[in-house]
Amino acid sequence: MDESVSDPSRADIAANYWGLVLTSIFATTIVAIPVFLVGSLAVFIAADLDFSVVELGGVASVFFGSAAIASIIGGRLTVRFGHKLGMYLGVSSTLVAVLGLGVAAETPLQIAFLMVFGGIGNGLTQPSVNFLLARRIAPDRQGFAFGVKQSAIPASTLFAGLSIPLLAATFGWRSPFIVLVGLAALVIVLTPRRSTVMPGALKARGSVEMRPGITLYILALGGVLGAAAANSLGAFLVLTLINGGVAVSTAGVIAAVSSASAVTVRLIIGKVADRFSFTNLYFVAGMQVLGGVAFMWLGFVSSVGALVFVAMVAFGIGWGWPGLLMFNVIRRFPTIPGRASGVIQSSAFIGGIIGPFTFGVIVAAAGFTAALVVAGLASVVAGTAVYSGEALLRRKAP
Repeated sequence: MDESVSDPSRADIAANYWGLVLTSIFATTIVAIPVFLVGSLAVFIAADLDFSVVELGGVASVFFGSAAIASIIGGRLTVRFGHKLGMYLGVSSTLVAVLGLGVAAETPLQIAFLMVFGGIGNGLTQPSVNFLLARRIAPDRQGFAFGVKQSAIPASTLFAGLSIPLLAATFGWRSPFIVLVGLAALVIVLTPRRSTVMPGALKARGSVEMRPGITLYILALGGVLGAAAANSLGAFLVLTLINGGVAVSTAGVIAAVSSASAVTVRLIIGKVADRFSFTNLYFVAGMQVLGGVAFMWLGFVSSVGALVFVAMVAFGIGWGWPGLLMFNVIRRFPTIPGRASGVIQSSAFIGGIIGPFTFGVIVAAAGFTAALVVAGLASVVAGTAVYSGEALLRRKAP
C-alpha cells in the first residue's frame, strides 16, 4: 500500500485532512450522479427516446445492482492495493458511462447498459474512499469526514436538480453528462497518491471490541429499507413534482433545494458526532421514522410552498442518516471496519436495487401517492430495525 508513516506537523495534518475530505466528497459525488441525473432528466429523455417510469426504475436498479457486486470486488482491491486502484478504476468506469450517455445512448436498453458502468464506478469507488478516510483521518474528526463522504448522494441530486434549469432546458438533456465527463477526468487527476497515515485512525473513542453476530445484519436491514425509500425519492422526486402540476424547471430547483438540506444535515450531524464519545443509533432510527412520515406527507400536498417544505424535511431528515449510521458501525466494530462498513454499504446498494424499481412499478399501477406511502412505510420499518439493533448492542455492551 502507498502509505507514508510519519510524525506530521499540525499544519500537515490540517492540510491532509481537508485535502482528503474534499477529495472524498468530489469523488463519491461524481460516481453517484449518473443514476440521479437520469431520473431528473427523465421527462426530457422520454420526449426523445420514449422512456417510461418503469424503465426508469429498472435503470436505477441496474445501477445499484452492478454497484453492489462491484463493491465486493472494490473492498478486496482496497485491502490488497490501497485506495488508489479502486478510485482510478471506479471513476474511469463512471467516465465511460457519462460519455456514452452524453453522446451515444439512443434507447432505454442502451441507457441501462451504460448504467452498468456507472454502477461499477460507484461500487469500486465507495470502499476505496471508506478505506482512505478510516485509515488516514484522526478518530476525533472521522464523524465529520464520513458525514461529508456520505453527502455525496444528496450532492449528486443537487447537481441533477440544478442541471435542469441551467443546462438541460437550454442545451438539451445530454449536456449535463458532457459536463460530467470533464469533472470525472478531474477527479482522476486529483486522486491522492500519498497522504499522512494517522496512527490508530481505525480506533475511535467509545468503540467496543465486539463480534458482529446477528446485530450487524439487523442494522443492515434498516439500511436496506431506509435506502430503498430514500433512493426512490431521489430518483423520482422531479417526476413526482411534475405529476403534481409543478413546472419542470421549478421541480428541478425544488429537488436541488431539498438535496441541499440533506447535505447540510449530514454535515451538521457529522460535526456533532465528533464531539461525543458514545454512539447512538437511536438517533438514526428516529430520523428514518420522521423521514418516512415526510415521504408519505409529500403525496398529499399540492402548493409549491408546502412541497418545498415537505421535500426539504423528507430529504434532510429522511436521507440525512447514512453518514451517522456508517460512522457508528465503524466505531462499534473497530477490529473489523472493512467487513462492517462493507455490510452497511452493501445494504445501501441493495436498497437502491429494490426501491426505485418497486416505486416505478407502483406508480404505473396505482400512482405517485401510493408509491410515496409505501416508501414512507418502508422508512418507518427501517427505523424500527435500527432501533432494535441498537438495543441489542447495548445489551451486549452497555
